[in-house]
Amino acid sequence: FIFSFGFYVLQRLCNVNDCHNLILRFGGIVAVIDGMTANGGNANIQEKGCNILRRLAAYHLEIKLTIVESDGVDAVLNNMMTHSANEAVIREACSALSVLCVDKQTRTFIIQQGGVLLLENAMEIHIGSSLIQENALDALCLLSSDADSEILLTSNIITSIKDSLDNHIEESNVQRRGLSILRNFSLRDEKIKSSIESSGCLDNCTKALEMHTSTPNVIDSAFSIFLHLFNRSECQKVLLRRGMIELIVHAMMANVQSQRTQMLGCSLLCALCETP
Repeated sequence: FIFSFGFYVLQRLCNVNDCHNLILRFGGIVAVIDGMTANGGNANIQEKGCNILRRLAAYHLEIKLTIVESDGVDAVLNNMMTHSANEAVIREACSALSVLCVDKQTRTFIIQQGGVLLLENAMEIHIGSSLIQENALDALCLLSSDADSEILLTSNIITSIKDSLDNHIEESNVQRRGLSILRNFSLRDEKIKSSIESSGCLDNCTKALEMHTSTPNVIDSAFSIFLHLFNRSECQKVLLRRGMIELIVHAMMANVQSQRTQMLGCSLLCALCETP
């Protein structure tokens, strides 16, 4: 009860900017992490603890580093293992991880500790929660940014992204995050590109053009993926399907104010014109 009440008070204090420095000055970060560690089986405390760490970390870079150095990442990862079925806990844990991926060293540590697998597991168990999908995709985007391609290939990250996109086709935030990761992957080596192609993710790009015509960030990522994979046979098959050119033109017209959308769309149409 004491820990739960104390965490509740800290959560309220996080709403006041002037209180952030007080929390830090009096050892609030260490107290939160120690409290989470001592009460690993208490889901309520774990949820509040992750929420506090996330909100403090968002305040300043130095605070993020202090949390990492104080074993805050370990606390969050342990939390995800112990309370994998608890939606509220996992939602806060995924969000905290996405904020704490501050530098390559931390990202490497999280990957080595099984962070990617834990995020994939969270996305699978809570496939119906759009918030968990969004938070987990945010974290995966950062973790995969400089991860070795072999690590990505041995994980189920592309399958997890596709499942998320399939189950939240109408959620623009999920689509934007998922396609953004695939766009980054489409710039990687041939093995990663082949994995995207064989996974069926190009169909998700097509569906995004249909469902999110007026959302430029989603359209831009879909266009970019098609461009990066254009020389691959499966990509050309998808682009040469009946109605695809109309979809591309319609998306460009719906985002006529976006210079990037127009540039990507024109590049895609030019490439199609040169296709034998």
